[in-house]
Amino acid sequence: MGISYNPEWWPESQWEKDFGMMKEMGFTTVRLGEFAWSSFEPHEGDYHFNWLDKVIVLAKEKGINIILGTPTAGIPPWLYKKDPNVLGANERGAFDYGGRKGFSIYNITMQQAAEKLINAMAEHYSKNPTVLGWQISNEPGYPFMNYDLNSLHAFRKWLKDHYGTIQRLNEAWGGTFWSNQYNDWDEIMFPLNSAEGGWRAGSRVDYRRFFSDSFLWWINFESDILKKYVKDQFIFTNWPDMRWSVNTYKTESLFQITAWDNYSAMPGTCDYHAQFYATKNHDLARCSRKDQLFFVSEQGTQAPTNSDQTAVRLQTYLGFAHGSQGTMFYEWRPPLAGNEQAYKSVLNVDGSYGPAEKEFRRMVKEFGRIGKQLVGATTDADIGMIYSYDNQWEQGFWQGKSLFEMTTTTSADGYDINFQRFYNGVKVLGRNVDIVAPEASKNKYKMMVVPGLQMVSEQVAKQLEDYVRQGGILVLDPMSGTRDMDARTRPLIPPGVFADIAGIKIRTTLLMSKTTGQYQMVLPDGTKATVSKMLEGVELSGAKKMVSFSGKGMEGKPAVTVNQIGKGFVVYVSAISYDKKFYDGLFAHLAKQFKIDPLLKVPEGVEVVSRKNSTGEFLFVMNLTDTEKTVYLPKAMTEIISNKQRFGTMIFPAFEVAIFKAD
Repeated sequence: MGISYNPEWWPESQWEKDFGMMKEMGFTTVRLGEFAWSSFEPHEGDYHFNWLDKVIVLAKEKGINIILGTPTAGIPPWLYKKDPNVLGANERGAFDYGGRKGFSIYNITMQQAAEKLINAMAEHYSKNPTVLGWQISNEPGYPFMNYDLNSLHAFRKWLKDHYGTIQRLNEAWGGTFWSNQYNDWDEIMFPLNSAEGGWRAGSRVDYRRFFSDSFLWWINFESDILKKYVKDQFIFTNWPDMRWSVNTYKTESLFQITAWDNYSAMPGTCDYHAQFYATKNHDLARCSRKDQLFFVSEQGTQAPTNSDQTAVRLQTYLGFAHGSQGTMFYEWRPPLAGNEQAYKSVLNVDGSYGPAEKEFRRMVKEFGRIGKQLVGATTDADIGMIYSYDNQWEQGFWQGKSLFEMTTTTSADGYDINFQRFYNGVKVLGRNVDIVAPEASKNKYKMMVVPGLQMVSEQVAKQLEDYVRQGGILVLDPMSGTRDMDARTRPLIPPGVFADIAGIKIRTTLLMSKTTGQYQMVLPDGTKATVSKMLEGVELSGAKKMVSFSGKGMEGKPAVTVNQIGKGFVVYVSAISYDKKFYDGLFAHLAKQFKIDPLLKVPEGVEVVSRKNSTGEFLFVMNLTDTEKTVYLPKAMTEIISNKQRFGTMIFPAFEVAIFKAD
């Protein structure tokens, strides 16, 4: 249980009071320093660590550990004055000074200044026992673009290394179309203001691959400096989201643990499905490492007026249930100036305790007691999903929508929105879910759900076919298997490389500019869900109809099909829907058809996951709704938060949590 704090914002006379209050509340770790470059180095080469030394002494006296951030996300004015090119650029041109992040990672001045500062910090603090770990920069990658000249030169080099010859690049990008064939690498530009067309599919996905590799390089650059000094302290970074910046499946060797900043909607502010935005990120963070080690590096400290403060506790337990090793809340005191002044924090703006005080004190006591019981606990899942960064980079994410719209998945498109809809549906199965890379082994999973896999390599396609033939259940959706890894359309009838195992062919498609309700999908139980955006005309070539369309010209035609191949099955969804009834209903039906039992039968809006260690299995049951729920325990179990034995009918108030262990 930790907290973010920025002592450089406050007079020294305030520090002892703040750390005393943190200790009294029960926080064990404080994260600081990540935006303090101008305080560490007010002038070039003039390092000031005395103020932080005093802070760390205070923390030690209160029994609080420190996580220290490298402050490269907020450059000081003197560095910009020395070389304005330390900042990168977006579509409108070079960044002006002000704000944060957006630095050019390929600028030599930036690299040299960062290296000197990190060397000085590491030399000073790497042997300090109060410093528990180091955070690399802050939310690296965001704002997801860097179009400065240094980055352009680096992009050209990346392309040359990737393709080898300019002829191979022209082939991959389809250069003959519109006469966009290059003769040399230095002809390649970022198409930020092209007359028409701009980014082609191949160039867009390659830029995002380059962007990912670039920030992986920067993180490694900072980590390598620290590793020259650091022996017993861990290194990590705080991803703004597990999917936004880099391919996090490539980060395991860089850190001892991973972390992400959870700013998903608080429970009670919208439909309970919104909580699955956070649990999806938890599952992806856990699966990005073989040892499953991750924690939440930032999380909100208050529920808004239209919810209840117990929502803060529930959101924290959701992370714990999905494998988090801890939670760092943002932040201790609301700043009085700057871009985040009056930020909702643990304390109110006047220094008094905020509305969630009771929940923080409650959690500190609970985790202090039960945390020891779950040491070494891991998650064992038999339901898998594939998350493909390549497909996200090609299909796009966010799409200009708000985080709330992304979370509630009601009216937006893009790879991540589509993935979220399927993930929400998978949760109906009531089992643990792994989110793995396309190349990962799939043998242990009863079901693999793979939305948006339009680009797929021959190797992964063959692996998925073998998985099905050996008894797996594979769920696909529109346009799966239709493109190669250059983002080129395969010369195959959709669903491309999956057509044979899906037992269908797609020759026609209907696109809709908006959801009109004209077409629906009718589930086996009679539930009707609206089709949104598009649907495909399915020809059966071995598959059987599972779900039908209704609507003019589509009445009774197949909307979802199932095909048996070897010992397994391929389920193909041939339409897009914004209707959560469809995904919930589809996976409820698949659970019945394929006899996939939940960990525990619970009512809608209650999530169940499990973790295991050498002492046994722990079953987390969480009411994600703001209404009371009834849960039936079929056998006697000890509920470890209350330390009471439970059996039979249990009443779960709004946002309540229980952790059961078999006796």
